[in-house]
Amino acid sequence: MTNVSINDLELILTGARAIQDSDGFRKQLETTDLSELDNLQGIYGIAEQYGISQESVDKYLALRFPSEERQLKTMEELGNNPSQNALERFYTKTLLEELKKKFPSEKFEWYYNEEKGQERTLGKVHQRKTIRFEKISLFREKAIPCEIKEHEPYASLEFYVDDWFQLKIYNPSFAEACKDKLVEFKKRFSHLFKKGQYEMIVDYLDS
Repeated sequence: MTNVSINDLELILTGARAIQDSDGFRKQLETTDLSELDNLQGIYGIAEQYGISQESVDKYLALRFPSEERQLKTMEELGNNPSQNALERFYTKTLLEELKKKFPSEKFEWYYNEEKGQERTLGKVHQRKTIRFEKISLFREKAIPCEIKEHEPYASLEFYVDDWFQLKIYNPSFAEACKDKLVEFKKRFSHLFKKGQYEMIVDYLDS
């Protein structure tokens, strides 16, 4: 290789140093105790040992592993519309997280409500102790204690992108806990559906 310019030299040496630093850093990491590496705080702690700030870790994570919210916003900024599956994942995850955040001592989950035609429903989980009987012979049964999971419906969600959207609210606690997100979502996503076909229906006032 001849006629190397100062720019070429800078590029070569910068690249070589990066490889050297990377190899040395990896050898150091191989000796790291990973027993406490079970959450983000563990990553911050190890990064600090190597002089890497929490801010730098957060910046890299945001680029390398963007949240669904970040992915969706980037998609919108690029002028693209989310798919049916992407929007459904976003709605269900965000609304569930809002309920868990507002009512941390209670358990919530999405389930399919057969009584309402297999609607995807978000509800509060109740565990009820009961006894089931298992037949062990022609004339004998064994009583077995067990728990039954029951749901108290809070809201249900059905929609088809480019067509219609319907969110039914069955419990006032859901409306209060999630109203800010619901207002935000309507502003952001109602244009994905036919005009007048983005509906949020309150279904508890008549009960």
